[in-house]
Amino acid sequence: MAARQRQTYGEEVANVLTHGAGMLFGMTAIIVLMMAAIRSGNPWAIGSFAVYAVCMTLSYVTSTFYHASTHARQKRLLRRFDHGAIYLHIAGTYTPFTLLALRQEGYWGWSLFAVIWIAAVIGVWLSFRKMRKKDHLKTVCYLAMGWVVIIAFKPLLHVFRETGSMNVLYWLIGGGLFYTVGCLFFFLDKYKYMHPVWHFFVLGGSICHFISIYLLV
Repeated sequence: MAARQRQTYGEEVANVLTHGAGMLFGMTAIIVLMMAAIRSGNPWAIGSFAVYAVCMTLSYVTSTFYHASTHARQKRLLRRFDHGAIYLHIAGTYTPFTLLALRQEGYWGWSLFAVIWIAAVIGVWLSFRKMRKKDHLKTVCYLAMGWVVIIAFKPLLHVFRETGSMNVLYWLIGGGLFYTVGCLFFFLDKYKYMHPVWHFFVLGGSICHFISIYLLV
């Protein structure tokens, strides 16, 4: 995604390289996570891992193609796909935690799952609406979706303490911090090469969340 109307050629090359790496990482994650889920024999793990890995990879694919495009009309369309895919990335990341860690914690799992996916569907729909460009507002929405997990922090903490898997929570929080700190560079996008720096933080957040999800089984 981009906050400025135009970025320099060098910036776009850096954007493509950073999220191109994310695209390759996502493809690798699909294989690794599906192998782990299948070994576990847990159908909830298989389904939720698949949703997460596909949504994450889709986000990087759309971002890479958007930044690589040089055709104005095509770039505008890809921009909408890019922004919409971010909502799916966020909801996909929630899916393993809601369906594996929180599903047995009363209403928490399914309630959070429903809320986050309804928000994602609305976000995707809005991404394809003709609205004035307000990328900073969209970024705030992404952050709000990402950190709504705080309302379920107590049951998550209970689950991870009971199962002796606090490292899952540490990696989850670490990923959230990567995304949040990275947004500071996104807001500084008027300065050259801040957007690729933001991409590095996004990739760091994805790696942390991948590790956290991998450790769920």
